[in-house]
Amino acid sequence: GIDRQQRRRKISAAISGEVAAAATSPEIAAEIYAASLLAIDPDNAAERGYLTMLAARLKLDDKLVAHLHDSVARSS
Repeated sequence: GIDRQQRRRKISAAISGEVAAAATSPEIAAEIYAASLLAIDPDNAAERGYLTMLAARLKLDDKLVAHLHDSVARSS
């Protein structure tokens, strides 16, 4: 059977795919990522994995992802 972690990965992949499909421009992609970053705890390994997968599906480059993390950290 599928263990809990594998099930969580499959669900996260499906959600990030649906979310990424809503990104009709690079600006919207960045906003989606920033909103996800605000909504979750990036110190949690599973949620960090979700953010990594989401960034890849949104086709965000590493510099933009780092900038978004810095911006969110400063606003918190």
